[in-house]
Amino acid sequence: TGGLQKTSYKTLTDENPFTIPSVKFLHNQSNDLVLDGGLKGNFSSQVSFNAMVKYTKMTNMVLFVNDTATYVNGSDTTVHSNMFNIVYDDGKVFDIHAEVAYRNNEKLTIALAYDYLSYQSTIEKKAWHKPNSEARLMVKYNLKDKIQANVTLLAAGSQYARSFTTDSIPKVVAKKLNGYFDFNLGLEYRYSKVLSFYFNMNNLFFSRYEQWYGYPSEKFNLMGGLTYSF
Repeated sequence: TGGLQKTSYKTLTDENPFTIPSVKFLHNQSNDLVLDGGLKGNFSSQVSFNAMVKYTKMTNMVLFVNDTATYVNGSDTTVHSNMFNIVYDDGKVFDIHAEVAYRNNEKLTIALAYDYLSYQSTIEKKAWHKPNSEARLMVKYNLKDKIQANVTLLAAGSQYARSFTTDSIPKVVAKKLNGYFDFNLGLEYRYSKVLSFYFNMNNLFFSRYEQWYGYPSEKFNLMGGLTYSF
């Protein structure tokens, strides 16, 4: 198969919230060729599986790079590099996907998924900020539609960011970013059909990692609140 994948400012900031607001020349990604095949089925009435191999050839693949624009303030010129711009490249990706899920009625769902990803870029040295693997463990528990608990364990492999040498004529170098783990827990109490309270704890491993080059994560953060629907 194939087809177009829409690129808009919203799709960019959904993936990378540090994208500059002045992105120009938005082009949709063209998946010129998509070949995939695999197996899906059930080990039992509660356990299912999905195994797939997928190859995609792309035009206008979106890659995020640190913004290197020079800003002039009076007599000072500064390169902040504290936000991200995008570059386009033609590329290929080979994806091996495996997934196992367990469902016990509406109470408990456990899903484990793994992707091995191999990217090839045409112009750029690397496919910037594209990890070479991703793994996800998701557990959802629903107690009588009153209390919902969500546990998520994410793991991403190493990736590369675009950097430059400090020579008089800077050269592009690939900066390797290590892989990372992220462990999150969310709780929601539904007081009524219109009112609920939630509490989320993120990065319970207290790990310090860079999903985006130059933006180390918070070691731990929590957020709570309520939702009310009319």
